[in-house]
Amino acid sequence: LLHAYLSGQAGPSALINILSGKTNPSGKLSETYPLSYEDVPSSKYFPGINKTIQYREGLYVGYKYYDKLSLPVKYPFGHGLSYTTFEYGNLTCSVEGVSFEITNTGTVGGFETPQVYLTPKGNESFATYKALLGFKKLWIEPGKTMTLTIPFDTYAFRFFNPGKRRFEKQNGTYLVQVGASSRTLPLERDLLVTDFQDPDFPKDHESEDYVSGHVNKETETAFLKRLKPFDAKSTLTKTPKKPKHVDYLTTVEDLRYAKGLFAKIFSGGVRLAHKVLRMIGKKTTANTLMMGVYYQPMRSISRMSGGMISMGQLDGLIEIFNGHVFKGFKTYRRAKKLKKKLRKAKN
Repeated sequence: LLHAYLSGQAGPSALINILSGKTNPSGKLSETYPLSYEDVPSSKYFPGINKTIQYREGLYVGYKYYDKLSLPVKYPFGHGLSYTTFEYGNLTCSVEGVSFEITNTGTVGGFETPQVYLTPKGNESFATYKALLGFKKLWIEPGKTMTLTIPFDTYAFRFFNPGKRRFEKQNGTYLVQVGASSRTLPLERDLLVTDFQDPDFPKDHESEDYVSGHVNKETETAFLKRLKPFDAKSTLTKTPKKPKHVDYLTTVEDLRYAKGLFAKIFSGGVRLAHKVLRMIGKKTTANTLMMGVYYQPMRSISRMSGGMISMGQLDGLIEIFNGHVFKGFKTYRRAKKLKKKLRKAKN
């Protein structure tokens, strides 16, 4: 099976060279081809409602999701055949990188793209599952063996600690795997890392389910259920009978239906600014305002503020938007003082 993607004007000539054997194809897939749309992790939540889409995959994006749950796929990430075959062997690894041999066991020369994956072992890890740490494309003549070294960069062994909200590096045992795709990994070896300081992880049932990839009776992972599901019956095409409760997933658009007066003012202010910008001819700025602010959930307000609004301050704003003005202002001020204290200690 030959997949040519968008080959352009010169595509037919290239296809003739491949089909006639003049050129040995050597491409690799940069995505996973699932067996069915229902296997895609976003299938139950896309496109969502009210111009809102939830991205629930977290670290388990693309091939990581399918491989974590060992779901059968049509073609895995990194897959690609050619008119020759390759054999891997003699893997050695350290915190600096990996070294291994590749032999062209076929009758024609060809390119191969070996890939190196790193997986933390144990369930107390928020490091990325089966992270692609490196790859290299090289030409090998038939019958020849080449030794390849792929170094690890500064991002290897790094993970985002949700408890401390910062990147850290983690000690422990890692599984190093090398092969031709995320599912074809003939070489593997355990690597013990002791060069870093042990981090503190959040200790709760939700985080344990998230890192373990637990599968329930509906064959849906716990890390895809960590957010509250949408109410499919709620369309918000008109004012709801009961005020809408504001949380991290509430968009600025939906603040108009909130209980708190400040929420209605904030949402109305964005709509008013959009109209004024369009009236004075600044349509591009107006559209950016709508797409970049009006349709964003509350959690993005903090993450896109460049540090101006911390998650603690956002908690205070959400309390204000829910009608708890004084309590919200106290939460906001307390978080603001803490942010200044942390910045001072860091500097």
